[in-house]
Amino acid sequence: RIGDIATPAFISISADTTLFEAVQRLKSTGMTGLPVVDAQNTLIGMLSPMALLSELMNITSHKDQSLAGRSVYSSVALMTSVLAAELLSGTVEDDRKVFNVFVAAMSVQAFEKRLLKPDRENPVIITGDRPEIHHCVITHRLPVLIITGDCDVEDNIIRLAAENNVTILRTHYDSATVIRRLKFSTPVCNVPLSTT
Repeated sequence: RIGDIATPAFISISADTTLFEAVQRLKSTGMTGLPVVDAQNTLIGMLSPMALLSELMNITSHKDQSLAGRSVYSSVALMTSVLAAELLSGTVEDDRKVFNVFVAAMSVQAFEKRLLKPDRENPVIITGDRPEIHHCVITHRLPVLIITGDCDVEDNIIRLAAENNVTILRTHYDSATVIRRLKFSTPVCNVPLSTT
């Protein structure tokens, strides 16, 4: 009988679930795909490992929106979650938009020359123990600064960030891990879902 083989609990994920959480759920359940439901619990599609892989490998077409590109559709709240980050200044808002991710591993002069351009919309700057970069990000009022490796941040930097409406997140992850995790802070509804 169907009742003998049916799963008692319907396993699904919401459209707002991050890709990071979805991958963890796929792994823990061993399922080949996860039903994605909206706020009314209506099925909107299936998320499969192949869909995720396809998105990761989508380097040439729509590169700004793919998981392989520099851009990520996310929010400070989602970033904070996937990075297990501590908020040092700003607020944890779920205002979702496209952010452009940059690692500030160069000198301040090179940083200003390359990244402080009008077309660099909603930049998220990733750096470690670089007070001069921290100060530069804040004085130019870039929206999000992520400090990696649990590095100390000077009190005057935190105070200045609050005054200039700059969000600072601190995480124990290194820069390479932060980049990977940020890509997976995108909500499931923002990647192609199978509807068949």
